[in-house]
Amino acid sequence: AREVFVERSNDDSSVSTTLTGSTTGNSSKTNRKIRWHALVDSGMGRLGFRTEPVTHPDASGRRDSVAILKEVVDAELNGAPLEFSGMCTHMAEAMAGSDYTQSQIVKFKSLLKRVRDAGISVPTISTDNSAALLTTTLDHFDPDELLKQADVNTRGFVRTGGAIYGQRPAFQQLKAVSTLKAAVKHVAILKKGESVGYDRAYVAEHDVRIATLTIGFADGYPRELGNKNGSVVIRGALFPVAGNVCMDMMMVELGPAEDIDGVGSHVAVGDVAILWGPGEHDSDFGLVRLQDLAAKLKTTQSALTCGLDQARVQRQLT
Repeated sequence: AREVFVERSNDDSSVSTTLTGSTTGNSSKTNRKIRWHALVDSGMGRLGFRTEPVTHPDASGRRDSVAILKEVVDAELNGAPLEFSGMCTHMAEAMAGSDYTQSQIVKFKSLLKRVRDAGISVPTISTDNSAALLTTTLDHFDPDELLKQADVNTRGFVRTGGAIYGQRPAFQQLKAVSTLKAAVKHVAILKKGESVGYDRAYVAEHDVRIATLTIGFADGYPRELGNKNGSVVIRGALFPVAGNVCMDMMMVELGPAEDIDGVGSHVAVGDVAILWGPGEHDSDFGLVRLQDLAAKLKTTQSALTCGLDQARVQRQLT
């Protein structure tokens, strides 16, 4: 038998195996049971078992998905160290009222029925990512009906991602919970005509107070937010980014040097700057929203949070 493609998860105690419809195999090269999940391509077009029946292998050699699944499940029943954990699909256009999403659900249901008719018991099924969970579940299908297409003992679950962190701005009941912070490393007075940062992109029009923060584009803060395209919150006040964002650092304008009463004049080394998300105080909330930055950059909130370097940016769960 051909070798199964194995992708190790972050947890070394488990192994996740994805079968794409072109791969069957066993686990002869591992001494532990491989837990595998079948990904179904109902319309996303990336990976997975196709839903339509295949009587004979097509020009690409693709075989019927149910036949492949049965081969692997039978191998498991005959002693191969495998554990079938379930089937899932992924929605390409999870919007309320989407005909395409409805067609994906119909395709997934049809494959589940063929799998059930082939005598394969499916432990779990899943269709919903964050967007689908919030927009389509009640609108498009009855979850209990979908479960019945598989097996009476089948359990359903959802795969929430960005919604866990409140990253779905269309749903006001979700609250953003992720905050990106950096420390103030240096505070200095920039004289009129002096510049700060690469390419001299920021030149002081008057004597101004500048703070340098311990974060840059190598950490995942977008370089596009330099030159006053972005702002940060320090001590409850909003300050614009000054000049280009550097690799390891960035600078912010704290206000005129002569202003000794403004918040910026009190910013000191060790202060915390909020680059996005809710701060420690209610007054900080909403000043630098992740969803606003994503809209400005024409990207998604998840793209920004996933872009943070895991080795450089410390994670804290509170």
